[in-house]
Amino acid sequence: MRDQPGTVRVLSVLACAVLASAACGKRGDPLPPLPRTPQGVTGFTVAQRGDKLEARGVAPRTTTAGAPLSVFEIELVRAEKEGDLAKVGLLQRLRVAPGETFHETWPLPPAGTNVRVAARSLSRGQRSTFTPPVSLTIKAPPAAPTAVTADLEAGGVVLAWNGGPALVYRKKEGGAYDAPLDAKPTVGPSYRDTSVAPGQAWCYVVRAIAGTEPLVESTPSSEACVSVRDVFAPAPPTGVAALAAGGVVDVSWSPSTEPDLAVYRVYRSEGGEAQKVAEVPAAETRFRDPTAVVGPTYNYTVTAVDKDGNESAPSVPAKARPL
Repeated sequence: MRDQPGTVRVLSVLACAVLASAACGKRGDPLPPLPRTPQGVTGFTVAQRGDKLEARGVAPRTTTAGAPLSVFEIELVRAEKEGDLAKVGLLQRLRVAPGETFHETWPLPPAGTNVRVAARSLSRGQRSTFTPPVSLTIKAPPAAPTAVTADLEAGGVVLAWNGGPALVYRKKEGGAYDAPLDAKPTVGPSYRDTSVAPGQAWCYVVRAIAGTEPLVESTPSSEACVSVRDVFAPAPPTGVAALAAGGVVDVSWSPSTEPDLAVYRVYRSEGGEAQKVAEVPAAETRFRDPTAVVGPTYNYTVTAVDKDGNESAPSVPAKARPL
């Protein structure tokens, strides 16, 4: 017996209802929104630098829930009198990027003034807690070092000045001075900078230190600049030997350990001035001299040349007499 059209429609509706109920699950309770409060400022310090008071810190990268922050603000509060810091302090905002090291300076208050400074993050109306306030009593700035010199030596730049322990600052030519090269003051009136890259001009200033916690330093010294380049010759090759056989002289030597070696140069003399007879690639340590003639006694020396064209002193000579 065939089903009637009405019966077919009823069964279809029931089937759809069964499938729909099987596909639907119970909706859970709505999740609360993630906290949007930014993480707090880290590495916050306050220092007396010459005739300026400086606050410095690192902006956070995320909220307390781990969500990334976009560009936001740092609030600085600074007070030069007693009382609740939030009430008596002056509030200032800085626009920063996530993870940025920020700093702000103000004119130095009179000596003897007690200053307190704190910082917090602000993003979309949500604020972190303030950093613990940093307090310092303003001192008369020490005198800046004088007669600063920067001399290029093998492996770095050597600085010297008149004065005592200090902090050394460095910048590329055309750049700006930021943090000191070393967070600890120098032991005496000199410093060796071994981290400079060749091929650039670097400038230095030095600031005398009157205290480290908090930092109290002088105005910067006069600037000393130097172009860092390799002007130092490599060591001469060793183990040079010369063997005459079959109408030629075979000259050999030990490999150089210089990291920037470019070529070797082989020189020959017959008692007079030595003449260059060959340039040998850095990967080779042997030269066959086919121009030697029977009779004379030859002295062979080898030099090492680096990539900046600095040539070593001659090696110990090696003698050979073709027969």
